[in-house]
Amino acid sequence: MFGYVTQLEALEHTVTTIKAVLLDAESKHQELSHEGRVWVDKLKDAVYDADDLFDEFTTIAKRYKAMPGGKISKKVRRFLSSENKVFSAFTTSQKIKKLREKLDGIAKDRSEFGFNDVYEPVKRREETCSYVYEKSIIGREADKEAIVDMLVSDSNSCADSQENVSFVTVVGIGGLGKTALAQLVFNDDRIKSKFELMKWVCVSEDFGLKEVLSKILGRDEPRLEELQREVRQKIEGKRYFLVLDDVWEVRHHEWLKLKEFFVLGGRGSRIMVTSRSKKVAAAIGSYPMHELQGLSEENSWCLFKKIAFEDREEQAHTDLVEIGRDIVNKCARVLSR
Repeated sequence: MFGYVTQLEALEHTVTTIKAVLLDAESKHQELSHEGRVWVDKLKDAVYDADDLFDEFTTIAKRYKAMPGGKISKKVRRFLSSENKVFSAFTTSQKIKKLREKLDGIAKDRSEFGFNDVYEPVKRREETCSYVYEKSIIGREADKEAIVDMLVSDSNSCADSQENVSFVTVVGIGGLGKTALAQLVFNDDRIKSKFELMKWVCVSEDFGLKEVLSKILGRDEPRLEELQREVRQKIEGKRYFLVLDDVWEVRHHEWLKLKEFFVLGGRGSRIMVTSRSKKVAAAIGSYPMHELQGLSEENSWCLFKKIAFEDREEQAHTDLVEIGRDIVNKCARVLSR
């Protein structure tokens, strides 16, 4: 009657999104103003309230199940009376409504007080390269296989028979391991045997045809004409694989200029893009997008243990394990090395 189960599911989806936003906000904590930090704290309080509500609902749900031995106590039977069911549904619905109002108020503060940039994660400052120590990467085998298949299979939807070059975009919030995944793909033997020419470009904030061409050549050249000529000589007629790591550009016309130049390569050339934003994938065009998810609970723990204990297993059996697993849960399976 009150639709509280559907409301809870919707709220849970919202809270999951908010937790991802909070992870990005925490990564730029030092850059936030005092007002911005207060806003983030309010958002955290709302998430705590939501978690309490979820716990309360779980407790109620458990009461609907039989007690050990398949019997239900008289106390539970009284609780499960129709009156209590209606009352429980009504109170839960009201609590969800109040929490929604609280979240709406926080969202209103965000726009009125100019906190729009809180949702924008920090752009990468350090440069990346194609090298990776594969044994240090945990839990990305399936993602790697999916992307390699897109890149090497001519019959895959990634390939357009009318185009010499096509794109694959890997998206996900900061800390998921998009760069590490791209490095694994770049160094895969199947990729190396498929393409005649391979290049890795760390884009970050500098995006444009001139900037990308300069990074491919590894030098600054003030004349775009000279850059185009040299890169064209390198790629013309060759099946190449280009990785553009950490891209933020969402203007479609910039991608169009890039694509019109790189179409000079041989049929079957591929460009792999990593980005935190789905808007980047949309700006590139109708090409495959691989949305990276958080690690499984067990893989998250394996990575945390590897970093924290440096493979010293004897330390992994101390009372620090419980603390470590709690940290992993709070990180929402988003762990950055």
